[in-house]
Amino acid sequence: MRWLLTLLLAAMVAGAAAWLIVGDKPSAVVGPSAATATLESLRPDQVAKLELTSGGRPSVVLTKNADGSWTQPGNWPVRDADVNALVAALTGLRSRFQPLPLDSADLAKYGLAPDQKPATAVLHVGDKSVSLKFGRPEAP
Repeated sequence: MRWLLTLLLAAMVAGAAAWLIVGDKPSAVVGPSAATATLESLRPDQVAKLELTSGGRPSVVLTKNADGSWTQPGNWPVRDADVNALVAALTGLRSRFQPLPLDSADLAKYGLAPDQKPATAVLHVGDKSVSLKFGRPEAP
């Protein structure tokens, strides 16, 4: 009986060693995509204008003044601390995963189809703008 257990244990060790050596090779490492590089290059102090749209409602446009305070068209009051926190959150987005290229058929699966009215944030940095869409997929 002891010989059978010893043989079974040796077979398990040999199988585990073979799996470690051959079985679980990591997949090819993919370099960062252009979308990832763009997100990682964003800094809160570089954002000069922010446009927010949610649920098909009119956009909220916030513009940064030379002194670092934020304004809206019509000089409506803005809570600078809240806008700075929002800009810091939007520019601090990092993902553990590679972005997927999407076509129009896949958008609904992620809640990004136009008829699902995703929230959109457009950050204007210098002469370029970065558009971020946030969707809520439908329950299965």
